[in-house]
Amino acid sequence: MFGANYSRTTFWIVTIIAALVGGFLLSVVKMLAESSGNDSLEPIFTLILMIVLINTLANRIRDYGSNPWLALWSLLPLVGLIQALYFGIQHKKSVSSSQNTFSSTQNSQQQAPKSPEIKDFHYTPKHEAQPEANRHTDSNASTAPRPRLPLKDFN
Repeated sequence: MFGANYSRTTFWIVTIIAALVGGFLLSVVKMLAESSGNDSLEPIFTLILMIVLINTLANRIRDYGSNPWLALWSLLPLVGLIQALYFGIQHKKSVSSSQNTFSSTQNSQQQAPKSPEIKDFHYTPKHEAQPEANRHTDSNASTAPRPRLPLKDFN
């Protein structure tokens, strides 16, 4: 229940069922309270219903990709309704869907190699980063430093 990710469908199913069952139970408790004169159960059922609905909203917000603590704003009047409509209608953030698409294509094909220009531009060999005294030299390797490519304007 806590810490789960609810899809839009799961969010709406749980929210509608909780609202219907909670509304029915609250009406039954209210009728019992009027007949017996003891209305101490109504706040308890209201609190339980609020916790279930806030938890459901927090799980949907987590699945959306945002901070689930935003669900506490639903304690303010009408904010919970606006949040439920917004996060209940919105798809997940596009970062996760593009990652899913990329990972599925990556499994079927290998990535294309980087162009040599970009590789040379960003690549620094380990032996250039080490001080001269610690460099392992081969008899065939030259001691002259490798020339750097000039910075290019990519605009």
